[in-house]
Amino acid sequence: MNNAHDIVPTHLAVQAMRDNGYKNAAYAIAELMDNAIQAGASQVELLCGERKQQVEGRRRSRIEQIAVLDNGCGMDADVLRLALQFGNGTYLDEDKHTGIGRFGMGLPSSSFRPWEGDTSYEATYKINFKDKEHDVKVRFSYAKEEARQAEPGKNPGSLPHGQHAAKNVGVSVVRAGRELELDQNLVNNYDPTERWWGIEVEFPPSLDDIFGVTNNKQSARNFGEILQLDIESLLEEGKTVAQLKEELIQDEDPKLPLLELAHKISSQLSLIRRLIKAQTKGTRTTEKRYGHDPYKPEKVATTVTQERKSQGYKGQSDADEQLPKEERKQVIKETLKEEGVTEAQAELLAATTVDDGLKYTFAQAPIDTPEFFSVKSIGGAIIVTLNTNHLAYQNLVEILEEDVDKADIDTLRSRLVNSLDGLKLLLMAWARYEDELDGKRKENAIDTRIDWGRVARRFLENE
Repeated sequence: MNNAHDIVPTHLAVQAMRDNGYKNAAYAIAELMDNAIQAGASQVELLCGERKQQVEGRRRSRIEQIAVLDNGCGMDADVLRLALQFGNGTYLDEDKHTGIGRFGMGLPSSSFRPWEGDTSYEATYKINFKDKEHDVKVRFSYAKEEARQAEPGKNPGSLPHGQHAAKNVGVSVVRAGRELELDQNLVNNYDPTERWWGIEVEFPPSLDDIFGVTNNKQSARNFGEILQLDIESLLEEGKTVAQLKEELIQDEDPKLPLLELAHKISSQLSLIRRLIKAQTKGTRTTEKRYGHDPYKPEKVATTVTQERKSQGYKGQSDADEQLPKEERKQVIKETLKEEGVTEAQAELLAATTVDDGLKYTFAQAPIDTPEFFSVKSIGGAIIVTLNTNHLAYQNLVEILEEDVDKADIDTLRSRLVNSLDGLKLLLMAWARYEDELDGKRKENAIDTRIDWGRVARRFLENE
């Protein structure tokens, strides 16, 4: 019987513990299996007993009984009594925080996630806790290029593997080899391409207090909260990571050791998102759907260039036009790959350029310099690569390409206006650049602008 003045009324405590239970029956069964593994079992069997039941006018088989059998070391009467007490168990001492169990409140699911291929890598981070170094392994992965491809008219996201990927979006939080949860804090829910990346964070039970592992081991509260912080936004306000750390120290926040880890994960995810975006840049599927020749600009530019050559103008790339076709394709392909274009796209662009007699190859890839685009003459072609990292690309190109077939009229009108604004800003940036020059450099810039304008006029006349 409860004392009316008990700090923790027994009946309410039991109710709260029960409500803090497993996510579903699979997690409860997984606890029993994990117990068997930790008890040294080499064989674990799940037995299910079914019974026919009348459901909505039909007899159907329903699981009525479940048993987990194993050949582990088992429990004597004393250990069994401890195991059946809330919060008690045989792994509560700090020196035993190395395996699956600890709290005596149940164990997480035994699910594993695959990390294979050359689009995945692992990094180990050190966290100092209680004067000891602890390893946290972070595995990053994104879909291979072939997984992003589909037959014409089909979306890879609608294929079975794409649908499966959509159900497994987020950061997999793993403790002692078992997944606690799939954290969604870093996921951009509005972007369907988020399904193509995966991150797994694995930590040992000795860091339970740091990660904020709940007593039912189905989430890592502190880690989830630190991922919710918009660290990049805070840094843009003038703060440094060191200043954020200092604030957490002053607040005695237990999440302090996770701040740098979260920042590194966020930075790597930004890179992965750019790589995923680069996989489909230059495929030109939108233009094909609307009956527009996706290579029309290259064909127009090629025609004008041939006219200029007949008028006596020479380019550095012209001499290589006489090289064997296969050699031209190979050097163009390798150059595109060096620019950051994926292998499949590079091979397609190189083949199209040479076989169709095009002078220009237009590509899109992330470039680690401030330039909006790069120009390279090789294999008898001129390779123009737009820098997808540049703001001009985002405001002039991407804004017009993205989901055109799904956008309504108002959205398209807004994109056109924003694109025009971007073009004006780009021209004003040149004007300011020219304004800051003096002497010979300014004269050269003016001459360049005039010459470029003359060539551009001829290219656009043929459009």
